[in-house]
Amino acid sequence: MTPGYVTLSDGKVFRLAEEIRPVSNLLQEASPAGGTAPAPAAGGSSSEPDSGNDPSKAKNRFNLYHEYYRIQNGFNFNTTTAAVTLPIFAGGGSFTFHAPFTYAELPGANPFGIGDVYGRLILMPTKWDIFKQHCDWPFPKVTPIFGTEIYFPTAASTLARDPNGARIETLTLGTAKYRLAPLAGFVWSPAKDWLVIPVYIQDMSIAGDRTFDSINQGKFRLFVQYQNPQGWYMKPEFQVVTDFNNHNRVDMYLAPEIGNVFKGGTVFYVKPGLGLLRNAFARDWGIEFGIRTPF
Repeated sequence: MTPGYVTLSDGKVFRLAEEIRPVSNLLQEASPAGGTAPAPAAGGSSSEPDSGNDPSKAKNRFNLYHEYYRIQNGFNFNTTTAAVTLPIFAGGGSFTFHAPFTYAELPGANPFGIGDVYGRLILMPTKWDIFKQHCDWPFPKVTPIFGTEIYFPTAASTLARDPNGARIETLTLGTAKYRLAPLAGFVWSPAKDWLVIPVYIQDMSIAGDRTFDSINQGKFRLFVQYQNPQGWYMKPEFQVVTDFNNHNRVDMYLAPEIGNVFKGGTVFYVKPGLGLLRNAFARDWGIEFGIRTPF
């Protein structure tokens, strides 16, 4: 191949490589004077800031966040969670491990300790080579996601006196159940700076302490994110949780997340939330804040 320059209509100049290379490297952006190509943005080859909220972009990430929320019956919960995300299947999926630590303000006791640890497996079959070889996905702006969450009954327990009766009861920071929560949804990018992510999760207990109530909840979560090129983003989240084991009781929660992607890809965010239904066992209000960083 003969070296030379190609000038595009928008003024960009490209230098043709001198030897056969992978297609992604055949055109190297250079200055008109023949200078070197600009270095890629920190944290990846793309200069676009990444908020870390797109599950279809599987990357190594560490997340540390704290959430406070108040139940309408007056109970309060503070939970700090550490999470690590690892890509699998060459970026066609991810696995995230969560370790929550909770301090609760309950009648008769204020238990503190580790909650139920859990893992989240997400699969994106349309990104797998075997899928691409046999199928032509017709929706380039849509990435379907499937997977499951797996919960383990690791939560700390404490004994407390029942304020309404002469007895001692066990308070636990978890459900005392092994749980599977299959999930399905998709990531839709209708425009460059927009994301729409609906996800449904069916949370079910499959084993554990029989003295504790079983779990059967449907969780619908809808995320809509706008992010400007400078790294600021807003991501309102709408949640609907239906407890099928408790007369189909419904909890609705709105939580708009606001954050910024700093140099290197580290994200700081804050996420206030408000319960939308009046119910003694529903969330009243809360706030979450945290950090996400690639590694």
